[in-house]
Amino acid sequence: MSWFAHKHLSRRQFIKLAGAASLGIPLSKVAPFTMQSAVTTAQRIGQLFAIDLYGPRVTEDMQAHLAHLKPGGFSLFNGNTQVPRAAVTQFVSDLKAEARLSSPYNLLLMVDQESSTVARLRDGYTLPPDFQKLGEELDLLLAIHTEADATWSMAELEAEYVRLEPVLAADALIQDLATSVVTWGATVGQELKDTGIHAIYGPVLDLQNGSKVLQGRAVSTNPITTTLITVWYAQGVRSTGMQCVTKHAPGLGGTVSNNPDPHIDGVTIELRDADLFPFKIHHRLGLIDAIMVTHVAFYNQVTVASAYIPATVSYEALHLFRERVGYNGPLFTDGLGMAALLNFVDQSVPKACLLGLLAGMDMFLTDPNIVDRAHWQAFDVFAAAITPALDERPSLMQYSSQMLLSTTERQDLYDRLLASEDILADMVYLSERERNYLALRTLNAQHKINRLRLQI
Repeated sequence: MSWFAHKHLSRRQFIKLAGAASLGIPLSKVAPFTMQSAVTTAQRIGQLFAIDLYGPRVTEDMQAHLAHLKPGGFSLFNGNTQVPRAAVTQFVSDLKAEARLSSPYNLLLMVDQESSTVARLRDGYTLPPDFQKLGEELDLLLAIHTEADATWSMAELEAEYVRLEPVLAADALIQDLATSVVTWGATVGQELKDTGIHAIYGPVLDLQNGSKVLQGRAVSTNPITTTLITVWYAQGVRSTGMQCVTKHAPGLGGTVSNNPDPHIDGVTIELRDADLFPFKIHHRLGLIDAIMVTHVAFYNQVTVASAYIPATVSYEALHLFRERVGYNGPLFTDGLGMAALLNFVDQSVPKACLLGLLAGMDMFLTDPNIVDRAHWQAFDVFAAAITPALDERPSLMQYSSQMLLSTTERQDLYDRLLASEDILADMVYLSERERNYLALRTLNAQHKINRLRLQI
């Protein structure tokens, strides 16, 4: 059924749609944003979740999840993709059609197709490169031009990057490598686009640090090398119309851990200019559609109230990252089933999501490691927290200046949520001011996710 078959258009809405048509923008993309009064609170909340469900075809369980959660996105994992390419394409098409029965928004389809070592789609698909090997190749070529390394300040790195542009343009070997990487990105991007997928979780902008988890995924310890390779690759991917969810902010290069996997406990991170530099350049070049945030913890030199706080649920870490990179677009969580996050929130996915919303996250990504229906519980907690505010004040965004919590108020709410033993039950104790703030954050996040849809 079309939008016009069951929605009444105001004069203002008609003008917006007519204007979009004159610009060649498909009405199917614009209609959901024009019909905001017709969007339910549940559909607004659902946009903040990108879920995953097992299986290469739409099942009754998937139908139930899509109907209840009305999610904004879906992440493909191995359980969806270990079938021939044609079957993946059919599954993606069926999934989108099923999602449209519960929500006016197009379902964002996303996948980890970031490197030769982490690629969900393999049968019939071109694999992404081994980025570590590409980095080693470029490190050798760059050695005659620069001695930049991870100890350099942001100002030094930016000046060097500008100085190198004409130098590298005249280096035939480097230009050949650049062309190869761009072509590789375009090939991978086009194949995923043909499958019906909208975004790649990648490229990885973390600097190499010797950890097992980054092998093959991260380019180099050199921030210039890392930036050049990932810029070329992102340019190729995005040339096809695919989106890039770059990761892992604010950079895993500064992690220190006894565990080879920095997503596990005991990790601290130093917020270095070198780790932020690739994100800043990608953002400046317009190559970032969204950014995935790591769960690794920041030491209290960056945060307050706790010695170690995962970046995903740290207002201070996210604020500092945005400020130093100049980025104000969507922030996605890494998979919510990772121990570095769950151990901090007493294994509660709903608590992690609510703290993340308070900290400034915009989309919450489930993964196969979380307890069954934990994302369902998180959705219910969000609904209990903000439905009254959204229902009573649908134009909440107009009153944003009145809804902001002070640092003390936000920290008090954060501490109470973190200490909660029954996060759903404790939603009744939120003050009106706290509900309004969380509702405002939900609308802000929804707005950012909606902007991504205008590009698909």
